[in-house]
Amino acid sequence: MFNIAFVDDNTDFLNTEIIIAKNYLLSKNINFKISEFKSGIDLLNHQEISSFDLILLDYEMEGMTGFETARLIRKNNYNVPIAFVTVFYEFSREG
Repeated sequence: MFNIAFVDDNTDFLNTEIIIAKNYLLSKNINFKISEFKSGIDLLNHQEISSFDLILLDYEMEGMTGFETARLIRKNNYNVPIAFVTVFYEFSREG
């Protein structure tokens, strides 16, 4: 099972991201589980970060940015792949 975490504080974007992912994974007959989080802090409080096959992080979030969240994930030696989702071109280069 492909286990994905979506982290975004904007509910509309979060729902859109999840719909797109679900449609794609279903079209490929991939068995999946999707978890959603409203902040980097919510994700970091999740006990099973290492169980994710992919984490999709919004860059611009209240309290803690996606990059700050990613740095803390890596600091704890989790090797899960991380991708950043943003509407800001300037942030895409930093990711």
